Order: sequence, then structure tokens, then C-alpha cells
Amino acid sequence: MRGRVTDDEKWELLGGADLLVAPSLGGESFGMVLTEAFASSTPVVASDIAGYRDVVRNGVDGVLVTPADPAVLGETLLDLASDDERRRADGGVGARARRALRVAAGHYRGQ
Repeated sequence: MRGRVTDDEKWELLGGADLLVAPSLGGESFGMVLTEAFASSTPVVASDIAGYRDVVRNGVDGVLVTPADPAVLGETLLDLASDDERRRADGGVGARARRALRVAAGHYRGQ
């Protein structure tokens, strides 16, 4: 764990990541870290919880997994690790980044 990082470091780390995993159990009002991963073209695996479900379309923008189910999370990660084509598709550029910005903008407009 790196702890607190600067914005520049965050974007460098996200851009260099093979995958962003967010196995939260609940309490997420909005998945900002997910939209940041999208903007970095980093594939996302996240818990299927309300805040994340509003951001990730399962199988389109990323993969949603059952919260608090480490076996399903592990299987999903192994599947992605062994399937380069799927991982690239789940982390594609362009439309995903534009959608991330729209979702983030909509979230903040609504507050």
C-alpha cells in the first residue's frame, strides 16, 4: 500500500495498472475511483453494490461480483488474468472514458 499519493501519482498508477479491483462491502455513495479507472483505460472488477452499480454496467464497462464472496471474486480475477482479449475489452478507451466523465458530471450536478 502506498497511502496518500499526489494526483499525478494517482493517474500514473491507474494508467499502469492491469486491473482495478474494488471489493467494497457497501456504503459507497458513488464510484469515483471506478470512473477514474475508466478514464485511465484500466479494467474494473467491483462489488455489485448500489454506488458501484450506478457506474459499472456489468460485462460492458467492467465486471460486477457478489459482495463478500471471495470465491467469486477470485474466479473472476483468474478468468481475467488468463484472458488478455477480455481484459483489454473491459478496459477499452474512448467511449468508456467519455461515459466516466458523464457519470461523474451527473453525480456532482445532482448534489
